[in-house]
Order: sequence, then C-alpha cells, then structure tokens
Amino acid sequence: MFLFKDSKSEICAFWEFKQEYISKSKIPISTIINPTQIQKIFYGAPGTGKSHKVKELVASKEDRTERVTFHPEYDYVAFVGGYKPTMNGDTIRYEFVPQAFTNIYVKAWNDLENDYYLVIEELNRGNCAEIFGDIFQLLDRTDDYAITPSKELKEYLISQFSENSNINGNKLILPPNLNILATMNTSDQSLFPMDSAFKRRWDWEYISIDYSFSEENKSSKFKVKLSETESFSWLSFIKEVNRLIKLNDNLGMDKCVGNYFIKPISDWIEIETFINKAIFYLWNDVFKDEMEENNIFLNKTSYEDFFPIQPNGVEKVKEILTILKVEIEVIK
Repeated sequence: MFLFKDSKSEICAFWEFKQEYISKSKIPISTIINPTQIQKIFYGAPGTGKSHKVKELVASKEDRTERVTFHPEYDYVAFVGGYKPTMNGDTIRYEFVPQAFTNIYVKAWNDLENDYYLVIEELNRGNCAEIFGDIFQLLDRTDDYAITPSKELKEYLISQFSENSNINGNKLILPPNLNILATMNTSDQSLFPMDSAFKRRWDWEYISIDYSFSEENKSSKFKVKLSETESFSWLSFIKEVNRLIKLNDNLGMDKCVGNYFIKPISDWIEIETFINKAIFYLWNDVFKDEMEENNIFLNKTSYEDFFPIQPNGVEKVKEILTILKVEIEVIK
C-alpha cells in the first residue's frame, strides 16, 4: 500500500492495491483505487474563471501536467499518438510518436507516489467521441475495466513499462494518480454534442458569476474608462446586463458575461477593449436578433455605430448604461 495525501484538503487515504487477471492470457495488471482522484469538468458562462480554477489545482505541479485545448480539427492521433515520419540520420522512418494522453499515462504509471494531471481546455469545442475513441471506456473508473491498445500503442507501452511491475502495455487502464480536469462553456455553445454516456463518467462543478464587491473578488475593482474624467464599474455593468439576459427566455445563463470576460493588466479597462470585446460579444452573440423591448441596442443600432470610438462609441456606451441604470462615476 501507498500513503496518499492530498495537499489541498490535507485528507489522507490509502491506495488499495489488488491484482487481477485480465483476458485469456492471464496478464497481471494492478488496479489501484484512489478515493481522492479528480475527474471533473468545470463549466459555466464565458469568463467565470474556469481555467483559473484549474490553474490553482495544478499550481506547483506543472512538471507533472499535460495541457491540451480541444478544437474542431483535433483528433485521436493528436491526443493519443500515432505513426509519424522521423529522421534517423539521413533516413526517414515511421515510428509511433506519443501525444499528451500517452505521455501523461506513462509518467503516472511509472511514478505512482505523485499525482499527475491531464488538463483539457475547451472540452466541448472538439468531437469528444472521435478524440477519446476507445479510451472513453477508461473514464468509467468504478469498474475494473481495461481495453486492448492498438498494435503500435501496445508496442510503445511495453517498451515504456519494461521495468514496471504494476502495469504492462498489453492492456490500458487509467492509473489512480492521474487526474483529468476539463473546462467548457455551458452546453448550448458546444460545437459538438456530448452524449449522456460520456457526460456521466465525469464529476461536474459549476463556476458561477461572483457579483460581490469584496477583496476576494478581484473583478469588483475593475473600472471601464470612458474618458479621462468618466468611468463605470465593470461588475455593476455585468450584473445588470446579465439580469436582462437571464430574464429573456431565448437567452439564459449560457449567454451571460463572466467576471473575467475581460482581464485587464491593471484595474482599468480601456474603452477600446470594452467595445471590441464586451460590446461586440453582446451585439453579435447575444442581442443581435432580439426584440427592442428585450435589448440594450435600441433604434436598430448596429455594431458599426460604435465607430469611431471617440466620440460615437462612447456615446453609444452611455446610452446602454442608461438603459441598464449603471452609474457613471467621476474619476478623481
């Protein structure tokens, strides 16, 4: 047995080892139960701090972390690995080149005393069924279930586990010290649907928008600079615009603006940044097709009407602040 200690919660737990024989060839593979292992999707509206939450969890463990971002062109080979041409002197040869999943899988099995992390950003922007392929079955960690890897992957794993008595490359089973953390915007912004079988194999944590004015909420200090003498509170703005979004049955929480939708270097958000990011998102992705009674863009306002930013954009933003009843402050 190994003693496992979670650095965050200070909870100690034992990893319970048990030997099992899998397949007709009776290959011994160690299955380890780790009650503190994380396999979780962090989800919420854009800009709520999902990636920041994950960053905190893997802080000081970057050397034991693989991070990938899913996108429409990402596939199984890019995630797991496959044959690619490599140079051996002047000769071109094809060999198996491991990718993020295989790299962290091998490292974790070869170092069971430390936690390892696979971080997947923008999970719902890729075709999860295609990217995970047969590995999808491994996510169901409650079952003693192993799968047979492809020929090229098996050969690679056998070479990597030649001195490992806990595992070999003939079967795939997730190591207990491998934590998988994923982030995604809420479901209706997905480019690819995730079926219920995939979703039920994860724990889920909703990252909500924080409207509190406090020291802990850094976004409560953000100010949008209208001019050298005028500004308004970013937090007051998103609170009011999100209230309007949530009241609209056609929109809902998925379209809300999170605390860190804009992340300024200091506490000041320049008006150019505000219009090019927040206003463009609200006009193009949220209110564009909504009736005026449910809109912040009145009198058939188009995005082009915000340019040039001085003075047109500033005046248009002031009109929106009036609709939302957000106070304009004097810069002292």
